[in-house]
Amino acid sequence: VSDGGVHLANGPWSLRTVCRRWKAVADSNPRLWSSIKLSPRWGGGSSKKGVSRTQLALERGLQLSKDAPLYVEFNAGFTSSNVAGLGLFVIIMTQSHRIVELNLTIRDDVYDRLSSLTNSFEALRKLTLDARGMFHMWNNHNLYDSEPLRSFVDCLHLKTLHAKGEIMMLNIEFPWRNITSFKVTNFGHQLKTHIR
Repeated sequence: VSDGGVHLANGPWSLRTVCRRWKAVADSNPRLWSSIKLSPRWGGGSSKKGVSRTQLALERGLQLSKDAPLYVEFNAGFTSSNVAGLGLFVIIMTQSHRIVELNLTIRDDVYDRLSSLTNSFEALRKLTLDARGMFHMWNNHNLYDSEPLRSFVDCLHLKTLHAKGEIMMLNIEFPWRNITSFKVTNFGHQLKTHIR
């Protein structure tokens, strides 16, 4: 699943179309389905059929991945015109306990959505958070006075943290004692050190 649609010519989806035997092999190998890359970019005029098809494909892919560890890349803003992106994010977060690598772009109200999550990222080992382009957020939120985002603080297996953009300006708590690799890239002139 990529760029707002299901690409049946790519990955395990293509194996399912060869013949019944290949479909059975693909469907019985959870690791084939454990890598998920989503970049939904639907606007207000998107078709409900396309959105529904992608949600169904994501749900089916997660079902076929069984209990395999998940590698997730999610790049979408949750604006009112991207309700589909939010729907896909909610579906993925039902499996947050299986995510071992998460590459998440934070845009618009993603920060607020994450702060309301009660899900556990108990298997998370590698986290990349991208906040490039979030300058408007600093004016709209008093982030240092708000409750910290604690979605990742209990990730006991988290070893690698990569912060892109102004992520360190957000009030996010991390399990610093566990982290052995920390990198900040693509930050703007407004970067302030804010490590808890």
